[in-house]
Amino acid sequence: MRYAVMVGVSMLLCGLCAEAGTSQRAIPKSERHTLVVMATCKIVRCVKAAYTEIPRPEVVARIVYYTNLLRLRPGDRGASCALLENIPATDDEYERLTTLDGNLYQDETDAETGAVGQAYWHMSRNLARALKVCPRFLPVFIRYGVLAMPNPHDDYPNWAARVCRSNPSRFLKAFETLSPKDRHYIARYVIEPEGCKQIAFPEAD
Repeated sequence: MRYAVMVGVSMLLCGLCAEAGTSQRAIPKSERHTLVVMATCKIVRCVKAAYTEIPRPEVVARIVYYTNLLRLRPGDRGASCALLENIPATDDEYERLTTLDGNLYQDETDAETGAVGQAYWHMSRNLARALKVCPRFLPVFIRYGVLAMPNPHDDYPNWAARVCRSNPSRFLKAFETLSPKDRHYIARYVIEPEGCKQIAFPEAD
């Protein structure tokens, strides 16, 4: 019940922010078309060329960039580590990520905006896969659950459980490096680090 209330409050607040048009949570207009280009590129060179068009890419643009490098070159160590380095660290960054498939565009098709949205919809999966080649980011991945959990559609709990089961002792060791507050939240609402028991289950879309 407490989790449901948390989710409801969070989603209500997000809705109010959207209605108010809070600019700090929107993708910069200067980046939107480039994000579409990157998400629909068929070759790595295209993704890289589009990315250079953004003078100072913020975190969501970097996520789209590395996500699409991995789409075209799965398992690439450099792109995997870079994606993990750009895990949203604040509620504001996470909420901007969730707007990727929203009404941010003017001339693009639903398919094009949907392509951009894949960086959000598959973020937890992509992070879990990236950990296979860059496991040093495991504590950051676990802490990401604090941001992802209030979103009932984020499948983070599923992927956190898979990561935990793949190496329970390493997961527990990484979990113990978190702050007491983050450890309490993860262990109570997301996953039991000892035994890898999944607590939360995302809503089906």
